[in-house]
Amino acid sequence: MKPSTPYSYRPRFMIKPLLASLLIGLSPALMMAAPVQAAEQSEQFNIAPGPLAQTLNRFAQQAGVAVIMDQNQIAQQQSKGLQGSFTVSSGFAQLLTGSGFQARETNSGYVIEPATSAEQQSESVTLSPVKVSASEIGNLTEGSRSYTTGSVNSINRLNMSLRETPQTITVVTSQQIKDFGYHQMDDVLRSTSGVYVYNRGLNGGAYLSRGFSLQTQYDGVQNPWGISEQNRNPSPDSAILDHVEIVQGASGLLTGAGDPGGTVNMVRKMPTATPQSSFELSGGSWDFQRAVGDVSGPLIESGAIRGRMVMAYQKQNSFVDYEYSNRRVFYGVLEGDLTDTTTVTANVQFQNNKYNDDYGVQMGPQGQDLGYNRSKYFGATWGDMEKENRLYTLRLDQQLADNWQLRATFNRSETDVDNESVFMSGEVDLATGGGLSSRSVLLQREFASNAFDVYLSGPVQLFNREHELVFGANTVNQTNRSRGIYTDIPANLYTYDPATRPYPDNSQFDPWPRKEKTTQDGIYTAGRFNLNDSLKLILGARMSWFESESLKATQEISPYVGIVQDLNEWASVYASYSDIFNPQDRQKASGDFIEPVVGSNYEVGVKTEFYGGKLNAGLALFRLEQTNLAEVDETIAPDTLCDGSCYTASGKVVSEGIDINLAGELLPGWNMMTGYSYVDSEYASGEEKGQQYNTQLPQHIFRLSTIYQLPQTKWSIGGDMQYHSKVYQESANYNGVEGYRTEQGGVALVGLLAKYQINERSEVKLNVNNLFDRKYFESVGAPNYYNTYGAPRSFYLTYSLSL
Repeated sequence: MKPSTPYSYRPRFMIKPLLASLLIGLSPALMMAAPVQAAEQSEQFNIAPGPLAQTLNRFAQQAGVAVIMDQNQIAQQQSKGLQGSFTVSSGFAQLLTGSGFQARETNSGYVIEPATSAEQQSESVTLSPVKVSASEIGNLTEGSRSYTTGSVNSINRLNMSLRETPQTITVVTSQQIKDFGYHQMDDVLRSTSGVYVYNRGLNGGAYLSRGFSLQTQYDGVQNPWGISEQNRNPSPDSAILDHVEIVQGASGLLTGAGDPGGTVNMVRKMPTATPQSSFELSGGSWDFQRAVGDVSGPLIESGAIRGRMVMAYQKQNSFVDYEYSNRRVFYGVLEGDLTDTTTVTANVQFQNNKYNDDYGVQMGPQGQDLGYNRSKYFGATWGDMEKENRLYTLRLDQQLADNWQLRATFNRSETDVDNESVFMSGEVDLATGGGLSSRSVLLQREFASNAFDVYLSGPVQLFNREHELVFGANTVNQTNRSRGIYTDIPANLYTYDPATRPYPDNSQFDPWPRKEKTTQDGIYTAGRFNLNDSLKLILGARMSWFESESLKATQEISPYVGIVQDLNEWASVYASYSDIFNPQDRQKASGDFIEPVVGSNYEVGVKTEFYGGKLNAGLALFRLEQTNLAEVDETIAPDTLCDGSCYTASGKVVSEGIDINLAGELLPGWNMMTGYSYVDSEYASGEEKGQQYNTQLPQHIFRLSTIYQLPQTKWSIGGDMQYHSKVYQESANYNGVEGYRTEQGGVALVGLLAKYQINERSEVKLNVNNLFDRKYFESVGAPNYYNTYGAPRSFYLTYSLSL
């Protein structure tokens, strides 16, 4: 194709053809590199986001090649820039991903032209082994067919590759989510070794990493009420997600107050520059039914306005008697180019979950397993819970001079929870089955939050080197209120019948109380400084102001320091420090509130990337300290000074361990994500010094997910394996009442996957979970609740169609 109105850039001095000799390779078992030949030499590029024509020209200048394009054809298109190591051809392909254009090499340079449908479909028609190039692995993963990503920005707004990021971060990509049928965030997080999901029935899991809870974000912006845990928001459906980034360890630079386990960033799907649509139907065990539709593309001929709509519906019964789960999802996003440099995006996200909850089975008075069938249900037949979340987003992206960028985002979240359920309480007499109460709960809750984030980022020249800076500010306010009715009636373990539980008198509801409000404001800055060709220094800091109705205003500084040393073209070593704070409402003898808890993460490690970034691996050693924990001040007798006991901020918990991970394409057609985490958490002060902390988190976690496309066939096969060591919860004897210990030993689960490509547009897939039908407790709690069985062997079949 010859452009009608070409624009041509030719550098005055053409660089000689790049030498071919990039040393890459991997022995998966030993994690050692071996040299292999590559056709082109990779170079490091750091090109900021901007108009597509501008980024293509800048790339051509840095690469020393000529580029010919029709600027009118791509005038409305934006580029997400280019960060990392790329060849000339892979760099062009990365910049053009999703644009509908391709770069064709000619004797006079590279010509930018529309991609032909035949070229786009040729690989899927022949069904040759999948060959994901670095060019296909950007900061969005849809369509890459990869189990890794090209860049992340969950930590500091600096778009860096995984190897350039001086902290452990795991990415679950669009392809992995699709292959293994991770239908909600609980499934996504269970696939990683760095996160343990503490299941509490359909009421919502708790997510733990390195001994502590995690924060959540949508597209890098705080989601203050979290997902799923503590009977709040529903676990988000994966149909709306492009990928998920999980940062382990304290990450307070962008979030301010929170827990030090880490941050889960859910990156949602965006409109595409070319039309596309996909549909998915699934069916399986316990009457599982699921349907997903996803349509995307330009809405006007110029492509200046683009849209996307995703709808999902899922319903399922359960292996537990009387239990069911229904889910409805809608996600819509519009993206419009107001000018060549200004883009506005608006999102609407809706999810409604309705189900009958299960708090698990009754254990003996000392926590012993009573051997129930996995179908046993200690609730009520009328039990229902409904969670509805609505999330509205408005975003402005403005390209500025000299490759600087301004982004401002506003999120409004609203959640309603209506809980009607029953759980057991008391201590059972095993001889008679008596001694228990059946507690009926009618609980209504409302949560809302407003989150606003704005930041400015771009390159600066200093000492003849280019560096990157970020300046930002955000504010979050959140409100909540709840009201409930609790009714206890006697219950017998041996004669318990869910159908005989009476429905509580809902006329006794009190009026809604006044909403509780929490506000947090912050300003932050970060920079990545190129000290020399192989040494990078990342510095950042945040000033936070936190205030709630039960706490006076708190002001805290959260620093971030990281250093990355490249050993060669494929390996780096790093060290980093980060922290996060969490205010406390305990009082000192002086009447003041004690200092906030501070979680500090110290980490050193080595990271590697092979095959031009298609495969990433890392090993990290960490120490996470949580200090200033509230402890009773034994020097002060209980009195009216502190409304009871006074406290000091002297408690400390230390978690130490190791993280190992590997993700990406090992060989052509063979994708894998695997990881191992070891965490040892102990109290480091007080009466419990030396004792294990948070024993409901296993010390050892191993995860593996893999798929292989059989050469010259239409079949792909794979599977997954999950293992974690024992978990337990115990209480000591107290006031003559004997303590208990509930425990689940180590658990290993195996799943299988088989996929058949019917043609270039459709495929059918079979997933089998818990292949060997292992009976186990997915979580353990007190003898009366949260002792939930894991699902028995199950299967489901999925048909996918892309147009």
